[in-house]
Amino acid sequence: MLLKKNLHLTAAKRVTVHCPASDAAQAAFAAGNLQRLEFESPFDALFSVLRNNIDFGRIGPYRSVFELSLGQETFVPGPGADPSTGTLDKRTCLATIVITTYLAAETSAQRLAELVAMLAAAHPWELPVIEVATVDLLK
Repeated sequence: MLLKKNLHLTAAKRVTVHCPASDAAQAAFAAGNLQRLEFESPFDALFSVLRNNIDFGRIGPYRSVFELSLGQETFVPGPGADPSTGTLDKRTCLATIVITTYLAAETSAQRLAELVAMLAAAHPWELPVIEVATVDLLK
């Protein structure tokens, strides 16, 4: 199958961040009001990291590409945990908004660690859920 405009699959790093979503953040998301979501914590800080680092979301001629999706997180804080939400040894379920973006496959391990550290510093959870995976992306 031929791809249009000389597009081809190329390796990239997918970065996915799971974030707690307040009622206001969920309402902004549901209304498609990204501008409003940008003023909700923790998204204000996370979006700032994404927008102020040109490494994030570079796909062909596009920059600052990221996707948002709704999710639900469940967890049980165990001994030694200091959860920002929830109670030790009790199951917690909360709404999340998931941010997915991409980095160039050739991003160095050091730069990747710096970028993930910036996202983690902007995240409210004791143990932020941040995934990094190698994927094939159409460019």
